[in-house]
Amino acid sequence: MNKKNKKILIYVILLTIVLIIVIPYFSKDKGTETSSTKDQEQTRIISTSKCDKLEDGGDKWRCYYSIAEEERAIEVCDKIPELKYKEDCYYIIALVKNNISICNQITIDVQNEICVKNFEKWANIDCSVLEEYDVLQSNCLKHSGIINNNLTICNEIPIQSYRDSCIKHVTLNSQ
Repeated sequence: MNKKNKKILIYVILLTIVLIIVIPYFSKDKGTETSSTKDQEQTRIISTSKCDKLEDGGDKWRCYYSIAEEERAIEVCDKIPELKYKEDCYYIIALVKNNISICNQITIDVQNEICVKNFEKWANIDCSVLEEYDVLQSNCLKHSGIINNNLTICNEIPIQSYRDSCIKHVTLNSQ
């Protein structure tokens, strides 16, 4: 692995860790959701009112991240005015939905490249090298499980909340 790829991988792992640490803080109130079925598709109304009330800045954007990931709703990312943070949100949705085409919505070249390349990396990554670090290994296994659509990988995750999230997203991606 060359130096540039190592830096990209470290950036992705750190970004994901930051999001994972912050997301549970904002995910206590899930908002309201209604659904109806039309031609096998669900239409959902997702409440972001708790985020809308926050002042512009990091807390508000992390709140949107949390709801976007939990609800797997890319439209929530569009509420983030700062391009870099909005595109980080797109990246998270691409990962949890295991949908590389979402990377095309990322306009910042470096972030787009990271998004696309990480689908290849997460598919083939060896998370065992991180076994001394529960959070890093759990995060690594979570993304590897989602990208590989593999519940066996999810079940190897040492931290329960990461395991539950992985299982949820793999199950939803399999439907």
